Amino acid sequence: MNFRFFLPVEIFFGKGKIKELSQQIKKTPILIVSDPVLKKIGIVDQVKEAIDKQCDIFDFCQVEPNPSCSTVNKGTQYAKEINAKTIIGLGGGSAIDTAKAISCLIDTSDTLQDHLFEGKSIEKRTKRLIAIPTTSGTGSEVTNVGVYTDKERGQKKPLVSEYFWPDQAFLDPKMTFTMPAKVTASTSLDAFTHAIEAYWADSSQPLSKLMSMKAMKSIIENLEKAVKDPENYEVREKLLYASLLAGISFAQTRTTILHALSFPLTNEYGLEHGFACALALPNLIVENYNYMKESMDVLIKYLDLKSVEQLSQKMHQIMKTIHAPTTLSELGVQEADIEKLANTTLSAPIASLNPKKYTKIELIKFLNKIY
Repeated sequence: MNFRFFLPVEIFFGKGKIKELSQQIKKTPILIVSDPVLKKIGIVDQVKEAIDKQCDIFDFCQVEPNPSCSTVNKGTQYAKEINAKTIIGLGGGSAIDTAKAISCLIDTSDTLQDHLFEGKSIEKRTKRLIAIPTTSGTGSEVTNVGVYTDKERGQKKPLVSEYFWPDQAFLDPKMTFTMPAKVTASTSLDAFTHAIEAYWADSSQPLSKLMSMKAMKSIIENLEKAVKDPENYEVREKLLYASLLAGISFAQTRTTILHALSFPLTNEYGLEHGFACALALPNLIVENYNYMKESMDVLIKYLDLKSVEQLSQKMHQIMKTIHAPTTLSELGVQEADIEKLANTTLSAPIASLNPKKYTKIELIKFLNKIY
């Protein structure tokens, strides 16, 4: 047994944990990075109220789904203008990823594109970075990865940096109650794919496998309940904990071909990230099985299922129940687009971590199965 495990994030989890935020703020001014919806419904103000009234607090609430380079650069400029010392990412992965980039770019004259496309490395971060997730899916609060979209280039890419680890993460299940059913469904499927990809990735390791198993079981048992009964605290708590475990898990391993496929599905067809990650999941479970039977059999038994086919069918049934797409044609993908989808998917380095190594011809055949 030989592995490395690293998690420098201090985690605060539980009901009312947001009230402890003020005790952890060391430097002001503070910039809260969030989105227009959370600003409108009062979540941003709720976080401000949890911070000492003597602190100077500002907000940048312009983050869109799949955050763009231009939004990150705009937020960085604002952070410079107010001389922000603490950056708080509040929301889903988009807001937290934006906060990660801003906290690192604020001390430079760089644009995000310099690092995303030109190979420039991030050399330091002097600002405090705090993450407060309001969804149960991305796990961005415990990873060193951000995913960004350059609209001019038409590309969506991940960026990995040791400086993207937040200093602290505050996970309060009550903060997830505002998620609409569709967001609950999509983000929870994102967490499930994080977990299963961390479980089967070539880079997987024992601790990741253990956390992934727990996360998958909890999501299977609670996702449909959360969609039907969004104010059930116990269910929300279990999903947020599952998302946390999945985030910690894939932070050690990275993801595989499901996430590689999600990039073009999100960027070119506008599909929500979690739905894009899960679209091929039932079929890929079966295809990967032959390449890691022993590990998959352990997982199947832990999930109280009988076979890989039953696991595949279970995920397909859950996805249909929560109205997640399961075919490419539902998205408006044309048969003529499949080769391009395959090329883009295989160009992502994480695709090579998948147990089954797809050639272009094999991947086109696989995509035709889910057309």
